Amino acid sequence: ILTKAHVKIKLMHLVLDLHTHSGYAGGAGEKNLTRAANAAHLKGINILGTGDCLFPKWIKELKTVLTEKEPGLLALKKCSNPTRFLLQTELIFSLPQNQNPKRKQVWHAVFLFPSFKQIVETKKLFNKWKVQNTIGRPFIKCSTKQELEEKIWAILDTNHYTEIILAHILTNNGFFGYKSQNNHLENTFGKKLSKRINLIETGLSADPEMLDLIPELQDKVWVSFSDSHSDKLFRIGRELTVVETSRLTYNAIIKALRQGEIIETIEFNPKEGRYYLTGHRDDKQHHQKGENCCFLPQDTPLNRRCPVCGKPLTIGVLERALELSQIQKPANKRV
Repeated sequence: ILTKAHVKIKLMHLVLDLHTHSGYAGGAGEKNLTRAANAAHLKGINILGTGDCLFPKWIKELKTVLTEKEPGLLALKKCSNPTRFLLQTELIFSLPQNQNPKRKQVWHAVFLFPSFKQIVETKKLFNKWKVQNTIGRPFIKCSTKQELEEKIWAILDTNHYTEIILAHILTNNGFFGYKSQNNHLENTFGKKLSKRINLIETGLSADPEMLDLIPELQDKVWVSFSDSHSDKLFRIGRELTVVETSRLTYNAIIKALRQGEIIETIEFNPKEGRYYLTGHRDDKQHHQKGENCCFLPQDTPLNRRCPVCGKPLTIGVLERALELSQIQKPANKRV
């Protein structure tokens, strides 16, 4: 009788970039799947996210150009390129802020789908919710936390292997970004959904060392992807995640991610990310005066306003990570 101890399972390493966008998401222009696949192959990427798989015009393109090769994985038709595609999109959620209900917190999440069937089911939900879907990334408005939970669960319930990843967690458009005013997962998602959400994307301006400062993220699985809005070689694969799995299927990849079978993440230098430090991305007054507005956490003005133009500063991910490490510290015995 053979037991698991006697059976030698051959494992493979797969290089993943599961957060990309089509040209319909803005900032990309026209995106070509063949060029994207070629760029991915040159960088050694095995699985590439399709981006914007819920956008009608892009769905039509995906169905025209791609065909299923392995369960849940797609490849270019009549092409020898070994790159596989996985159905993926980014969704934008909005919710009134706790401290100021008149203001909205807005943050992004990546969703992965095992087949076009789940795309159809999710689009039915969007029609029911009257979701805006005009620029590639659907915008899901929620008036209460309960409504937010119900909508996320409804998407996840389209299939056991439909997956959610909190995107670029510390940027202003990330769940823990400064503008969102979210300081704890459970306060927004509730206990059950907070436990279900296990995958956290570092983002270009952050890295695992920064995420490790935040107690609530220490038990989560950290992943890194490019968030590419282009099919250019230098955009695709700026960040990557390498997983270990025994099968080349969508379900096996999701299992590996959920179980934290991460060999490594390949990180963009966070210091080169536009949100790394506190300051302004662009400001005409600064350029005219030749002033530079960029601060390390210990040097940020106490009022968090720019000393040149007086505008509120964009709080960088480094400062936000340090802030959250203190906010969450009393509730976590390990810190």
